[in-house]
Amino acid sequence: MALNFSKMDVYSRHAYLYSAWTAMIIPCVLAIAMMFYSQPSQELHELWRYILTFLPVVVFFALGFFLRERIRATSKILFQYPLFKEDETMMPTTNFLMWSSDSPDEMKKAIRKKVKAVFGYNMPTKAQEAKDPNAARKTIAPIVGAIRKKARDSGDVVYTQANYRYGFNRNLIGGLVWSFALTFLLMIINFIVPCIHWQWFIGTLIFIFLWGLLEFYVFLKFSARSYARQLFITFLAI
Repeated sequence: MALNFSKMDVYSRHAYLYSAWTAMIIPCVLAIAMMFYSQPSQELHELWRYILTFLPVVVFFALGFFLRERIRATSKILFQYPLFKEDETMMPTTNFLMWSSDSPDEMKKAIRKKVKAVFGYNMPTKAQEAKDPNAARKTIAPIVGAIRKKARDSGDVVYTQANYRYGFNRNLIGGLVWSFALTFLLMIINFIVPCIHWQWFIGTLIFIFLWGLLEFYVFLKFSARSYARQLFITFLAI
């Protein structure tokens, strides 16, 4: 099974692929344990057992590669959209530019001035925002998209790293959903063909669940806010 890394850009590897592989580590380890402690036939017992030990590594390595887009979609549909809205009107990047936010007013003014100069867009004034905050957000969100493209094209290393971190953290949560499902499937298989104690699966499922909560409530929000700040710092600097 050929995994063609050369066709993947750097962002795809950092944000999509590595998060998928990280999430696949847990079911991979459990599958290895199941194979290692199972009891195959006596003939070539030891050799067969050690050969099988490496099989889950290959399988889950490939599975992470081919599931990366599904994991990305899972992350967006189940977590990013409920938290930040599908139209990105509640994204930290949009919040940053709202006059009602706690970001520095001077920076907001500088960004608005540059947006007007570069794109010819007029962003909402304080009065317009106060009159209809939702309309202001819907105006700001697509402008952020244009700013994001400018920042990405600039090649700024600090912005790029912030972008990678957010993409990785967001997609890791989706990967953990798949990891939970695969671990549950392994538990069912283990009930049918006993290999290891079922308590290991219960403990692992609880661990994945808690890890997902931590990623969602702490690291996703933190990396999103960090990305928003760096996006506008980079935009003002180019």
